[in-house]
Amino acid sequence: MAFVKHLKYPFMKLFEPQVQLLRQINVDGPDSFFLHAVTFCDRTCYRSSGYAPLPAGPDENGDFVVDLYLEESADTDGDYHLLTPVVHSLSLGEIPFPDGEGNVLVNMILVTAGESRNTEEQTKEGQKKEGRTVGKRTVGSTGALDDSRPML
Repeated sequence: MAFVKHLKYPFMKLFEPQVQLLRQINVDGPDSFFLHAVTFCDRTCYRSSGYAPLPAGPDENGDFVVDLYLEESADTDGDYHLLTPVVHSLSLGEIPFPDGEGNVLVNMILVTAGESRNTEEQTKEGQKKEGRTVGKRTVGSTGALDDSRPML
């Protein structure tokens, strides 16, 4: 099955992740972040396939790059042309942004059929897979939701 961006959903961009960040403030070090991404696909055969190993910190541009994997599954009971959300939720850990703030760049990568969930080793989170980027989203840490908890 070929990857095609259909025009029947003109109100949204398919295969581009909608990203939310949650910040957990650490008084003694860099803040911890959690990422929640929902990617809308045009068919029911797409599903989450994990993410690449997380970097130790921001790259030379100051961006923390996260690669999320999306696969076209042959295991589903049919392939229907219905709007389908694919969800990725993961802890990014402590991110040592310069000056305390920065950007998280999320790449949505469609993995090739040979790379998708064929072995137990490939199903583990944090395994690098080959594919092509089908969507991107950048979100700033200043817009992250605060995980405020009352102190007891």
